[in-house]
Amino acid sequence: MSRGYCLRPSARARKRTGVRLHERAETRRDYRNGYRFRKVQMSYQVLEIRIPRLRESGYVPSFLEPNHRAIRQVEEWTGKAFLSGLSRCEVIRLLESTTGCRPSDDLLRRVQNELDAQVKAFRERQLTKRYEYLFLDAAWAKDIVGLNATGICIMTAVGVTYSGEKEILGFERTAAENESGWRGFLSRLVERGLRPSDLALIVSDEHNPFVECSL
Repeated sequence: MSRGYCLRPSARARKRTGVRLHERAETRRDYRNGYRFRKVQMSYQVLEIRIPRLRESGYVPSFLEPNHRAIRQVEEWTGKAFLSGLSRCEVIRLLESTTGCRPSDDLLRRVQNELDAQVKAFRERQLTKRYEYLFLDAAWAKDIVGLNATGICIMTAVGVTYSGEKEILGFERTAAENESGWRGFLSRLVERGLRPSDLALIVSDEHNPFVECSL
């Protein structure tokens, strides 16, 4: 696979110029102008790829992005590592051990920003289905910021449609599990489209019996 990535730029440059290296023909569309070398971080190693320069037009291989050292596959792999529960430090150590290269801060920032955008879109989406059952619960997790670790409460709502389809309707983090937090969380679900009149049953634990009167 690594040989394929190294040979791909030259093959693409041949198509862009219309001729082979050192070939003379009337079909020529551009001229080569030497090479430049670029280190590329793959998901399994770091390669140094020789990229042909073209006089009339710039050329960047399709599997690379301008100003990005890692290919898109590495970003997807890093995103999966974050979603698996690995911390930033653990992701860095994992990539260093597998590729021999520390991931750049820009790469980690791009992946985290993309995941944050996906989470925001998921949390703010409109609820267009009819839900027969609503399950409510909260769990405590550790939130590590710098050298400090604090406990946070994550409130979660799961709905079951009339056809039996289960769906996570929303989740929010809060400093404590209290009545005001649950009322705000449930009111935002209603604003997004949850219809209390459709609900046949609300299931919650003994810590939040007041949620039934919040809808």
